[in-house]
Amino acid sequence: MYIVLEYKEELLPEFWKEKDLAVFYWDDRVGKWYRLGGVVDEVNNSISVNIRYLHRRYAVLAGVRNEKNLMIYGVEVNNNPFTPKANDPEYNHTIIGYQLREPAGDVELVIYNMRGEEIIRYKLDGSKLNGQQSWDGKDKNGNLVPGGIYIFQIIANKKDVYTGSIILIK
Repeated sequence: MYIVLEYKEELLPEFWKEKDLAVFYWDDRVGKWYRLGGVVDEVNNSISVNIRYLHRRYAVLAGVRNEKNLMIYGVEVNNNPFTPKANDPEYNHTIIGYQLREPAGDVELVIYNMRGEEIIRYKLDGSKLNGQQSWDGKDKNGNLVPGGIYIFQIIANKKDVYTGSIILIK
């Protein structure tokens, strides 16, 4: 069975290249996105992929093919899922940790909603090989975002991208 997902080119982050897009599915059991791949049709802004099983959630993301060649590795998300309104300060935020293979001039963490809209962007210190950033579930205007699945990307030097997900429960 084939599925076709459309995307809006104007909503893609500037560092995503259409040739690197892929279809991912969300596995509720383990709380993780898995890459399915697919064939990109740049004329019709769509990706088609052959699937064996029908999953509940799909997304178009910039696909990571081989983590060994990436500058960013060892990414860990603590407190995932998390509850921003929890009284326990240990569980009212999430922490995204990462490692760089070498110092980078420009490192950012960007969090998107499932529509691909940017929620918040953090500038990180690329001179350190180990880093982390906390997120309290608020957008760039300080408003608490709705519960749901959020995509995060760690971007080094505007070309190396690591993609993951965070679950926010209210």
